[in-house]
Amino acid sequence: MINDLHSKEDLSKTENRINVALFGLLGHDWLRTWLLSKLGLPGNAIVYPPKNQNGVRPDFKIALSGTTLAWVEVEIGTDPGQIIRYSKSLSEPVKTIWGRKADSADLSLEEIAEFMLRRCTASPALTSQVSVQVEHLIEQIEQALEGHAPSYPRSDISGEILDHPLVVGLRERLGEKLLLEGKVRKGFLRADATKSKRNLGFSLRVHCQKAKLGSLSLLAISGGHHNIKFPSEIKLRKYLPAHGSQIDSYVTLIRRCGEDLSSYSEKEQGRLHYEHLLPEIDELVRCLLALADLPNRDR
Repeated sequence: MINDLHSKEDLSKTENRINVALFGLLGHDWLRTWLLSKLGLPGNAIVYPPKNQNGVRPDFKIALSGTTLAWVEVEIGTDPGQIIRYSKSLSEPVKTIWGRKADSADLSLEEIAEFMLRRCTASPALTSQVSVQVEHLIEQIEQALEGHAPSYPRSDISGEILDHPLVVGLRERLGEKLLLEGKVRKGFLRADATKSKRNLGFSLRVHCQKAKLGSLSLLAISGGHHNIKFPSEIKLRKYLPAHGSQIDSYVTLIRRCGEDLSSYSEKEQGRLHYEHLLPEIDELVRCLLALADLPNRDR
């Protein structure tokens, strides 16, 4: 029996919710052995949340046959100072799982999400229950990373994402109003991605002076995922305050497709499978163009 298992997580914290969801999936060999190999540890070790050790409590302990091999600290961002403190208090190595690949940790949450996404389409297929749990964790990771400033600059989209069914439909209908390079211009929609090794993302952005980047994403695809992400109604109204009626139309359309953007906080996002949008793509394009267009007062 394990006598140092921690079971009192504070689930009000995003990072802890990710850790609990990850721990629940580590009972599956395909994920646990992959994760341990990425950390340079034997695949037959066990992973669990430990109680305090010498006044500190890393998120996970890695043990084999009663011997502690390493500790793991998970961060949505980075915290090198904490790793230094842990390393001074613990005899074994402290491994890091930080938010993005660019954060230079032993492993990243971004890589975990990408691996699980690939596993969803691999053979043998996952059971329905495990597939739902995997999607749940992927969405938690994506939402958490979106809440932090991106480590990557913006980049042009890849040729691969241009074949996505929704992207194909948008390009056909938007025509010259869709920009694939250059700045986000007033009255146009600009498609870009976060700069990474493969640039598999897709974000459709409009000019927005109130936003930090000078633009606001109206919908996005992450890593070729089937789910399309949308900003909440609160965020749309905050950053595009002169587009009241246009936002009404957009929110109504997305609700008709199956997602209520009014139910989310500013930092949260709605999600829909792209197939729910395809029958409404003409109306979707009309709404997107209306949100990109200059409000009457700025004409």
